[in-house]
Amino acid sequence: MTGLVAETMSSRLSVVEITITFIYLLAIVCTGVLVAMRHKKKSKGEAKEYFLAGKTLRWPVIGMALFATNISFNFNCGLGS
Repeated sequence: MTGLVAETMSSRLSVVEITITFIYLLAIVCTGVLVAMRHKKKSKGEAKEYFLAGKTLRWPVIGMALFATNISFNFNCGLGS
């Protein structure tokens, strides 16, 4: 039975799979470039606007984001043990 499974499940990727993967990666890169260009036009290229969110976030939002990140990490690490 294992020989049959090994024969039917080839480890090589087909042309269709490679094409879909390439198109997906290209779309991700193009989206990132377009968003970065739009952001650069709006904020005149200041990194402070990006990293500090224009100083518009209040402490509860930042606290919830940190808490959710910490819980997610601990939860995933706990699943492995």
